[in-house]
Amino acid sequence: MPGLCNKCQTVELHYRSEYRRDEKPVIIKQYGSLAELKTPAGSNCSFCSLLLRSCRSDYATRIPVFVKGGVDPEDLTKIICRYNQGVSNIEVQYSFRKALQTTHFRLGGLYTHGDSSIAQYIPGRPISEEPGSEEDFQLYEDWTQECEENHPRCQKAETLLPTRVIDVGSPDGSQKVHLFVPEKGFKGRYLTLLLTPTKTTPTHVLTASKLSQSQKSISLSTLPLTLQDAITTTRRLGHRYIYIPSLCIIQDSPSDRAAEMRKLGDVYANSCLTISVGEDDGFLGSRTLGEDAPLLFYGINGSKGRVYIRSEIPGEGDEDAMTPEHYLSPRILSFGKSQTTFFCPSASYQESLAHPQPPPSHHSNPETLHSNWTQMISDFTAHPDAQERLPLLNGLAERVEVDDSYHFGHWRSQLPGSLLWNTVDSTSPASTSTSIPSWSWPSTPGEIHFEPPSSKNYCTLHSLTPSGTISLQTHLAPLTLLSPKTKKSNSVSWACEGQIMIEGTSVMMGKGTVRFDSSWNGQPVMGLVVTGVSGLVVQRTGEKDGWRRVGRYRVSKTGEGGEGVRRDRVVLLV
Repeated sequence: MPGLCNKCQTVELHYRSEYRRDEKPVIIKQYGSLAELKTPAGSNCSFCSLLLRSCRSDYATRIPVFVKGGVDPEDLTKIICRYNQGVSNIEVQYSFRKALQTTHFRLGGLYTHGDSSIAQYIPGRPISEEPGSEEDFQLYEDWTQECEENHPRCQKAETLLPTRVIDVGSPDGSQKVHLFVPEKGFKGRYLTLLLTPTKTTPTHVLTASKLSQSQKSISLSTLPLTLQDAITTTRRLGHRYIYIPSLCIIQDSPSDRAAEMRKLGDVYANSCLTISVGEDDGFLGSRTLGEDAPLLFYGINGSKGRVYIRSEIPGEGDEDAMTPEHYLSPRILSFGKSQTTFFCPSASYQESLAHPQPPPSHHSNPETLHSNWTQMISDFTAHPDAQERLPLLNGLAERVEVDDSYHFGHWRSQLPGSLLWNTVDSTSPASTSTSIPSWSWPSTPGEIHFEPPSSKNYCTLHSLTPSGTISLQTHLAPLTLLSPKTKKSNSVSWACEGQIMIEGTSVMMGKGTVRFDSSWNGQPVMGLVVTGVSGLVVQRTGEKDGWRRVGRYRVSKTGEGGEGVRRDRVVLLV
């Protein structure tokens, strides 16, 4: 077999019809150390080379966890390769010579070609290096057609077009691309483009001065390659219209941006397909894939053929931050670095697999989105236009079918725990909106992180008014501020000492940190206890029992971890 050393040419994988998933994987090859993979024969063997790279790569990720003080990668020993039929993959186990540690990992998976005599035994398929090829576009069309014709729960009807869309013209490209402004009530089918959020500002955008000319024609050569590829994809999939936010919203018009942002949730929810892209320099060009290794595979009834071991797990590294657009879109065609995938409420399709898989959990189960809400907020607020895109998030919350109520970016059932948020950069300016309560994360622009849920809460939510006043049964602890210090991230952190006195006994005290919001004015503060070690930093508002949030504290050393903290006060947080 070409590309393999003499030893690896003898390696055979066998399909067993009586295989049970609780069986141990079958050993197919063993090595005493990495040195055996570096022989002249091994250096020219695709399997030995793949195994050597994979062991070194896995070791690099494991060393901080398993071996303190450091171990040379050449000290990896007892390398054992096993075939796991249940996951259609090769598992690798290795040990450290200088440490009593053994670990294991999986290679990238097995695949074969669809016309191979062993295709029925191997679910994996090759990934194209040319996502813009005719063969690949036929696959994309097959996925969308399967969804539209055979998935009853997937949207099919035409809908009202957005305020503006890009008309890509005929599939052959003979007509000019231009900005189309449909008449009121005009219905049709359109695609949407979703770009991975970046810190950079788009270079080619619609402005008031370009509006008239854009309605006549848009020169493709002037557009970034990613937008050119999006228009090409729309044409080749047989569609006429695509919504590209940067080209369909007048970027230098605050009133138009505000109006269109309010509609953005409906725009993505009503589209027939969203093209999701993570590249700034196009997505239909050639992919760089790793070198795969072939082995001989035997099926039943004498069938045999080549099976290939992937050098990388398909989709690894392609995971984009989940945004409201992902959740709102009924169908997504995602172009990743390692493969192209298609998602809908009924199934998911991958280049690397012959058969459809279950749909993403956020499509099939609203509870998943609900439970992962704070993580999505962290991803959402990393976008530079997060504050402007808040209506998009509100539109998503309206569509989540769960037994809960949504208030100012938070779900009621997740309060008061979700009050424990902070900005990554506390130097961000405070929001000028007076309609957003101080306890809500939209009150402070910037990327937001939440503290993980705690099983020990010492704060109870009583009520929440439509205007955003929260009534909490809790305890207020005096905070003594010590000297400030500045971190490398340019965010401000203050050392503090917090004491909570209950019946004359200090049950929670110690030093910790306070992270102030940009709204803090330097006036005296108190600690509003939420968990045994964390809470909010609050200031009086002037109203009876009225307080506003100005930061968050966390005590690093406590007396008894907050046990016995009495909820002896009603606090109105505005």
